[in-house]
Amino acid sequence: MPKYSQEYAAFNAAMGTILKADPAKVKAAVDAKIQESVAEREARGERKRGRKAKDQPSASDHVSSAKG
Repeated sequence: MPKYSQEYAAFNAAMGTILKADPAKVKAAVDAKIQESVAEREARGERKRGRKAKDQPSASDHVSSAKG
């Protein structure tokens, strides 16, 4: 039997814990953490990063300049 590294043993233990976890409880915990983060950001006045919402596209958007 091969000898496994400490990292591999820790990984196997963590995966075993994850696979045995109740999905409903995990989802509830993740959702609670997300709500907590959102509340903190709102309290600081920060907005979520990412692309800004785009207005209605104009008629000149995405017009090809290639002439064929």
